[in-house]
Amino acid sequence: MKPLGLRFDDGPDPFAPAAGGAAGGATVALGEVLAAARRQRRVILRWVAAFAALGLVHLVTTPAEFTATSTVMLGGKVNRSLDEISALDTGALTDNALEDARQVILSRHLAREVVARLGLDRDPAFTDPPRSLAAHLAGAAYAAARVPIDRLRALMPGPGGDGAAAPAPAGAAATAADKAARTLQEEVTVARLGKSSAFLISYTAHDPTLTAAIVNAYADAYVADLMDANLEVTDRATAWLQGRLDELRESSRQAAMEAEAFRAANGLNASGGALMTEENVRNLNADLSEATSELATAEAGLRVLEEVIAKGVDGLLAEGGFAFLAAADARLQSRQRSLSSLIAQLEEERRTYGEGSAQARQREAEVRREAERVLDQVRGLAETAAATRAVAAARVEALERSLAVAVGANDAAGKAKVQLVALEQRAEALSSLYQVFLRQFEEIDRQKTFPISNVRILSSAEVPERKSGPGTLKTLVLAMVAGALAGLIHASLREWADQSVRTGDDVRRETGRRFLGYLPAPGRRGRGRPPAAGGPAAAAAAAAGGFRRRSRVSDGARARIASLPAAFTQAQDDPLSAMADAVRAIRFASDIDRAGSQPVVIGISSPGPVPGKTAVAASLALSLAAAGERTLLIDVDLREPALSRMLGLGPEPGLLAAVAGRTDWTAAVLEAGPHGLAVLGCEAAFADVLSGSAPGLRRLRDVVAEARRSYRYIVLDLPPIGDVVEAHPAIALADQIVLVARWGVTGRGALAALLRNEPALADRLIGTVIDDVDPARLGHYLPAGGAALPETGAARA
Repeated sequence: MKPLGLRFDDGPDPFAPAAGGAAGGATVALGEVLAAARRQRRVILRWVAAFAALGLVHLVTTPAEFTATSTVMLGGKVNRSLDEISALDTGALTDNALEDARQVILSRHLAREVVARLGLDRDPAFTDPPRSLAAHLAGAAYAAARVPIDRLRALMPGPGGDGAAAPAPAGAAATAADKAARTLQEEVTVARLGKSSAFLISYTAHDPTLTAAIVNAYADAYVADLMDANLEVTDRATAWLQGRLDELRESSRQAAMEAEAFRAANGLNASGGALMTEENVRNLNADLSEATSELATAEAGLRVLEEVIAKGVDGLLAEGGFAFLAAADARLQSRQRSLSSLIAQLEEERRTYGEGSAQARQREAEVRREAERVLDQVRGLAETAAATRAVAAARVEALERSLAVAVGANDAAGKAKVQLVALEQRAEALSSLYQVFLRQFEEIDRQKTFPISNVRILSSAEVPERKSGPGTLKTLVLAMVAGALAGLIHASLREWADQSVRTGDDVRRETGRRFLGYLPAPGRRGRGRPPAAGGPAAAAAAAAGGFRRRSRVSDGARARIASLPAAFTQAQDDPLSAMADAVRAIRFASDIDRAGSQPVVIGISSPGPVPGKTAVAASLALSLAAAGERTLLIDVDLREPALSRMLGLGPEPGLLAAVAGRTDWTAAVLEAGPHGLAVLGCEAAFADVLSGSAPGLRRLRDVVAEARRSYRYIVLDLPPIGDVVEAHPAIALADQIVLVARWGVTGRGALAALLRNEPALADRLIGTVIDDVDPARLGHYLPAGGAALPETGAARA
């Protein structure tokens, strides 16, 4: 089998660093939500299945329910005679009136009538119907919760204790009836049919016969209640009309007698014999009204002018020269416009030349002179207005005297005539009103013997033959929807708890650097990565030929490793594999960030233990060597020298010996593979050379500096950053660093924190590779259209 191939990225431009780093937008795309749902589909499906099973249990354990319905229609008029004497238009059934009728049907009064008719408070089918398993469980839980409360109440003194008297039988029966009425009121439903005046009364219960009986009883009780209400209203109207008729009869008689007595006492005939014509009085009244209006106008105009004069020049200037507008005087209007223009020029000069400038002072003096001229004209107008007001007041006074004289001459006769007309009109009105009320009283009295209702029962309820619930499809759908909601909540919590690196977007968002590729998990690479040396798996792999201890082949100058393990040759064996794609991305990113053709030191590290870190370093070094570049691969992971173990190096002198000064580093370099890759391994025995040892660090830097003179590329297999002390000083050895994060293990926040805490790492980081990826699950973390791992080379073949 060949290893998996790889696309560089699941987003745009894999080599462009993220602009915002970890401070990207907080919006959530629909593709991300759908991808999260795909990732958590098993959790969601488990919840849906669990709730569906609960729905089936509910269907099996819930007794069947039956629904009966009856339709009643409310008419427009209850009593035509009552409508005629009412101030309300009861013929039109408004929405408020129909809602009132609905509330009457749902009232406690009507529920009591139905309970009394059917004896529901004594019917076990109503008071103790069969219940579902869910209802039994809820009741048991409620009862269990009530036990401590009841015990506490029993211990507390007061009403309801042991000394409380038992309810009397009549009281107990009334309590049972009220309880049944409350239950019935809560369970019956009344709905208006569209925009009509018809109502649908429905009730659901486990007994179909009882259900139909209750609905029909409700319809009959509503019709009877409306008839009783009409009869009660008619009785009240009759009693009220009888009292009003008696009062009107007596009032009409008294009014007629008073009119005749007044006519006889004052000797008035029908024509009246007035001393002055009605036309003369009307003319005097009209003249007086006109004179009064003129006086009010003159006083208002004078008052406005006096207010302007009282304000003076300063007040006129404060209001911009338009404190008033004398529409009848053109000269004053012209003065006002001139003053307003001067004020505007003054303001402009103040803004232009300053508050105390000579131009502003000169303009201000000119404005005040013009304001004085305006006030002089206003004073003249005020004198004219005062004269006009005096003339109007004299006219009003003269007209009032004339009218008083004209009216006073025949005052007694005029008043008597007015009083007589009023008495006659009152007597006539009372007589007409008495006749109207008498006709209405006779009509209502006749209708009392024929009570009618404005409600019709359009359809009576029949005993239902098919159950109305619980609906199988509805119950299962609701259960599955509830399960889906619970699953989504659970899935959301799982997604929130998963803060590990999953996609290249996570890398770019948290580090602000490039994402360089995915590497599948060892069991899915197409060819297995060698396990760590020293364990049973390593021995098995060595026996199977996965790798073997180096065999020195003498070429006269340097020992050479004849055969390389599979981890070295992944990228070379399958150029379309994931490892090959990652190596190409690293080389391309290194070329972009590196200026010129100077030797470069590339360090491969990880935030924590990652299985593929050493494989990435080895594949990168071999790829560079295969491209004809002089390349040196150094194992700097002193605690876990996986590279040396992978090559099967023993305790021969290596990096530690060179740093300790026991041998020259060039003598410890081995040649690996056919492309001349130079390898500087590390002895298996750990020596504290770098930790806190300044001479050791200095010698290691010297080794790297000397290697730069001989090699174009130096690849360092660094220890995990943050796990060991020597990893921090080792960062300074590299010009560029590539991080290898572990899919689903390395935290996103850990990457960002690592860059914040290690400025040297942040300056040298060129990108991140995600290792140990599950290709089957990777697509669930990518947005729609994102590229996932392709098939392996073996599968393509």
